[in-house]
Amino acid sequence: DSQYTTIASNPTPVANVVSQFDKTVHVGGYYFVSVEDTTNNYYQTSELTVHYNENLDSSYLSEFSVVDTNSGLGTFGTVVNGSIVEIIFTPNPSINCQVRTLGFEISPTSEVLDIVEFNDLS
Repeated sequence: DSQYTTIASNPTPVANVVSQFDKTVHVGGYYFVSVEDTTNNYYQTSELTVHYNENLDSSYLSEFSVVDTNSGLGTFGTVVNGSIVEIIFTPNPSINCQVRTLGFEISPTSEVLDIVEFNDLS
């Protein structure tokens, strides 16, 4: 799943949905995100993992492998909105942004797919 989001400059920025998944189908996901500050020509890439906890009806995010040409262009977070888990980005004040996400969602399974048994091979 990929998504492209344009965010207009705002002196008091707000959170913008940059990707999402259905919590009734998926339990989480892995995302590669590219952020471009088109006002100042700065760039950032991040990897995100997102997990949905059904028991608490809440979501969690971990950001890692951040590479940027400035000290960060904003912050990522998650919000549960009905049956949808939203990945949000809040840019730094007064910058125009383009956010591109490539995501791989994870679905639970109750099936046993393949069991590989390792025996003594000597």
